[in-house]
Amino acid sequence: SIQLSGGSKEVKDMNNNSRSIGSFKQLAEKRNSVRDFLDVKLDIELLTNSILIASNTPTTCNRQPNKVYYLSNKEKVQEVLKLQNGNAGWGHSVGNLLICTTNQEYYSGVRERNQAQIDGGMFCMSLVYALEENNISNCTLNWCVDYKQDQKLRKKVNISDSEIVIMMIAVGSAPEKYLVTNSQKRKLHEIFEEIK
Repeated sequence: SIQLSGGSKEVKDMNNNSRSIGSFKQLAEKRNSVRDFLDVKLDIELLTNSILIASNTPTTCNRQPNKVYYLSNKEKVQEVLKLQNGNAGWGHSVGNLLICTTNQEYYSGVRERNQAQIDGGMFCMSLVYALEENNISNCTLNWCVDYKQDQKLRKKVNISDSEIVIMMIAVGSAPEKYLVTNSQKRKLHEIFEEIK
C-alpha cells in the first residue's frame, strides 16, 4: 500500500492581489484548498470572470451543459452546507458558496450515461483554477448524498430535476495566515505508465 505523509502547513498572504502567477504549472502548484474565510463581500466581477474562463472547458460535442448557482446570503449558505457532509469544523466561516450542476437533457442514450459527470467535473476543475487566478480562495466540496438529501438541496436552491449536482465550491477571501492540508503527491511512477 502507498504511504503518504499528512498534517498541515501554514500559508501566508496567498490572496494578495499583487501576486503574480506565471505559468499554469505555478498556478497548479500554488493552489491550496482554503477552509478559513474572512467575512467580506466577494467581488462579483472576479467571480463572473472566473465562470466565463471556465466556460471554455471542452464538453461533449460542445454542448456546454454546465451551470453555476451562487449563494451569498450567509444564512442560506449555512443551511445548504448542513446538507453537505464534508465541512464539519470549518464550514461556519463560509459566506459564499457555488453549486455546480450539469444538465442531463444535453445527453441521450445509454452510451452517454457518464458524460454529464465527466463534463461537469472538467468544468469544475477549470473553475477552481480560474478562481485561483482571480485571487478567490476556494475549497471543493463533494456531493456524495442519498436521494432524500439531494431533493432537500434542490428545493432550497430551486435546481431542476434535469440537472446533476456535481459539487459545491466554498469561495471567498482567506485571512493573511491560515492552515492548509499538507497534501503530498504520489510519485510519477505510481500515476504514469507508458504502454509500448
